[in-house]
Amino acid sequence: MKSKLYKKKIILLIGGPTASGKSKLAIDIAKEINGEIINADSMQVYKNFPILTSQPTIKEKKNVNHHLYGYYNTNKSYNGSIWLKDSYFFVKKSFSLGKIPIVVGGTGLYLEFLSKGISKIPEISEKTKKIINDLLLKDGLKNLYKNLVKVDPEYAEKISCNDKKRIMRALEVFYETKRNISFYHKKTSTNKNFDFYKIFLSPPKEEIAKNCTERFDKMISNGLLEEFEKNQKYVKNCNISNAIGFKELKDYFTYESSLSKLADKIILNTKKYAKRQFTWFNKRYSPQIKVSSHKKKSLILESLFKII
Repeated sequence: MKSKLYKKKIILLIGGPTASGKSKLAIDIAKEINGEIINADSMQVYKNFPILTSQPTIKEKKNVNHHLYGYYNTNKSYNGSIWLKDSYFFVKKSFSLGKIPIVVGGTGLYLEFLSKGISKIPEISEKTKKIINDLLLKDGLKNLYKNLVKVDPEYAEKISCNDKKRIMRALEVFYETKRNISFYHKKTSTNKNFDFYKIFLSPPKEEIAKNCTERFDKMISNGLLEEFEKNQKYVKNCNISNAIGFKELKDYFTYESSLSKLADKIILNTKKYAKRQFTWFNKRYSPQIKVSSHKKKSLILESLFKII
């Protein structure tokens, strides 16, 4: 099977909500087809927070090459264009080594950028950036988000109302070009260099809820509190502050909250995030196969074998 995948330059994409077992599935498949794993999670790219962002452990990465995990500094801005360029490099490198790239993550837009291409948004002037920043200082982030809902409800639905960086970016695009960012996202060209086999890992909601609780307990035992206390001071111009758990941990240390309250907040917000991911993938992803568990490796390989 591996030789057929290689000859046809087929990239495997594994998408799905948080706490669904995507990393485990990717590793199991990689071992079967001589694959390499490329991260497509916008939070797992950052250094210093492997526990908070649930990056694969050193043990899990032992027998399979992993790329774009924990490689980007938390004092630098990161975006989908950077990810696309870096992921494309490792896709080509994997094929050059005779291996099969497996791109896995919960950031659906990254998977979409790779499979469909990315739109070119015009440069934003410093004047426009200042206008939006002044609006932020004057009206606050909540009102900025309300403005985004009016001019681009489609994009507003996809992002958090607390995602300052993306809210400001979307409004900058609208003020600069008089077109919303959704317009540019739709103006993409299909990637003709490779073919894609899309897998959607979609466990029952009850399973996700159980995994969220178990994940939090594991994060605590692995040193989540120590990791955050040590590294939060290095976070500057970085989206990691939007990661599930970052704000909650900051409040925990600032207001000396209880561990049980911290757990309740992080688990609840993780479930909410998983729900938003389900919505996105169901609307935009169009997989070749949808499975309910990371244990369905054999079913996936059987399906993949049929199409090649």
